[in-house]
Amino acid sequence: KTPNTVEAWIYLPEIKRSVIFGNYGGTGAGINFEITASGCPRLYWMTGIGSPNDLTFSNTVVPANEWVHVVITRDTSTGNAKCYINGVLKQTVEKNFADVEASTLSPSIFDKIYAL
Repeated sequence: KTPNTVEAWIYLPEIKRSVIFGNYGGTGAGINFEITASGCPRLYWMTGIGSPNDLTFSNTVVPANEWVHVVITRDTSTGNAKCYINGVLKQTVEKNFADVEASTLSPSIFDKIYAL
């Protein structure tokens, strides 16, 4: 199990469901870094076996109409996941998740960049 960090500079012209980057297409292994319809940061992944992993920071909202730096970290040794907005810790979630395996990232998540 390996700790993970995903981060991006995000500008949302309005609060709506937005995929920042990802390769999850509904079946098989994949991962998405998203903003939910209510503006919450979300990391969603499937290993291809078992249930999907949904890490939503429901107490954190990404503001619209401004550039923000969003970071999600996962420490698989402790089960802690953290969300930072502009360098400030906004929420910690304690939950055991399946590891994000290399196969989850193939094909490259950067093959599918989504524009807002």
